[in-house]
Amino acid sequence: ESSDQPFAPVLFELSLNLEESPVIAADIRHFSRYSEEDEILFDMGSVFSLDRTFYDDEARLWIIRLRLAT
Repeated sequence: ESSDQPFAPVLFELSLNLEESPVIAADIRHFSRYSEEDEILFDMGSVFSLDRTFYDDEARLWIIRLRLAT
């Protein structure tokens, strides 16, 4: 991955159990244009902390793993 490029593809992976979480969230995949993707809408003010960031050479994108900060 060249560092002189201003933009790069990124995938955010969020780790949480919605049934045990104090965060208000809604599954919106049935409203999405991309129904095969798991899409969750989080309440404003939801806070996540950075768990790990790495570049996936095979997928050619950055992966940013976040977890719910309670």
